[in-house]
Amino acid sequence: MEKEESVIKAIEEIASQLGEESVLVDDLDRSAYSYDASGMQAVPSAVIRPSTSDDVSFVVEVANKFGIPITPRGSGTSLVGGPLPVSGGFVVDMQKMNGIIDKDEENGLVRVEAGIKVRELNEIFSDRFMPINPDGAGFSTVGGLIAEDSASPLSIRYGTMGDLLYGVEVVLPNGEIILVESPGPPSRRSILNLLVGSEGTLGIFTSALLKLPRRPENRIAYKIELTDISDALILQEEIEKSGIGVSAFEVYHNYKELVEGAGTEAVAFIEISGTQECVEIWDSRLKSILDNMEFPFESVTEEKADDVWEGRKNLYEVAKVREEALKVVSLRVYPSLVRDAVQEADRT
Repeated sequence: MEKEESVIKAIEEIASQLGEESVLVDDLDRSAYSYDASGMQAVPSAVIRPSTSDDVSFVVEVANKFGIPITPRGSGTSLVGGPLPVSGGFVVDMQKMNGIIDKDEENGLVRVEAGIKVRELNEIFSDRFMPINPDGAGFSTVGGLIAEDSASPLSIRYGTMGDLLYGVEVVLPNGEIILVESPGPPSRRSILNLLVGSEGTLGIFTSALLKLPRRPENRIAYKIELTDISDALILQEEIEKSGIGVSAFEVYHNYKELVEGAGTEAVAFIEISGTQECVEIWDSRLKSILDNMEFPFESVTEEKADDVWEGRKNLYEVAKVREEALKVVSLRVYPSLVRDAVQEADRT
């Protein structure tokens, strides 16, 4: 009873400062914020929708005063339950904070609020893009990507979210707002590295300074049929030997289980990108490797490359509908350990 009274008092105090329209308490709204793309569920006591960093700071201070847990949330695309209020309390929805603060077109630098989405980032510069796009549709928010230090198919070439990050504004657990910036390489950014991937445990990100890479001149995507994970390891080794500059390489070893009527047990999605000359050379080498290994494949150039990755994204949707968990093995696992890692994931 005492806890319920604390929640009510906190909601009233926050609503008086942010406005009643920024505090959602009815069952339908709370239910809408009780799940993400992982399929897990946890219902919040209320949903708070701040518009500024000061709003976030105020919410944190009030939550502290009444001892109420808070969980920051972007657009809910997480596959690991990151934005779910598993300890109860308030969800802080950051999507209203989605503005562009400043940009430097010459150097590809842009400072944005944490609620901006990947697809919106891709509209800022004509010659640059956001390579970290985990859901494939561009709905993930910058704050969520930083909180998870997210990766995506293009992380082989561009790294994780932390590799694009030059600074953050963050509201600490005591409500203090700090700015942390470092133009140096990730290996030398101790404080920034501590915050990246902290999943909201060390603070709530309110804005970020990012450096976006240039769009490649040309790209080709491939969908390759494999027998099992062993084929993928052999293919990876041959690609490395040939010097092909692969931008993305993902393998689904349970493809036949996910796709009705599929004629292959496993499938690989690969992308190469770069200058026209480099891509033509790499394309020739890769097709030669695939022909020699007798792996059926299809390839598409720039205009259709996104269609291949759209098919990859659909696998997540199929698994979700069937209530099957997709087990992801990190690309940073040593090749010699990948087979064991996949087997362990299948057992859990």
